[in-house]
Amino acid sequence: MVYLPKEKILVEADDFTPPPPNASLPGPRSHAGTVLLYQDLQQMKLDVATIAPLHGNVVPFSALQQAASTEVSSASK
Repeated sequence: MVYLPKEKILVEADDFTPPPPNASLPGPRSHAGTVLLYQDLQQMKLDVATIAPLHGNVVPFSALQQAASTEVSSASK
């Protein structure tokens, strides 16, 4: 994982893979690592605006937030 603070970009490999454009979140590759990534970023207080995954499209941070909350909701059912 690499954080570019000036650009507010997080580059990461496997904890979050956004679905293709116009597909619903969390997507086929969302998992507990997505939640942990989101929680870790919150704990570190990183000002992330953009997620640049090595697998998938560049997305706004809100896509990670949505995927993490969807994963938590699914796990609690």
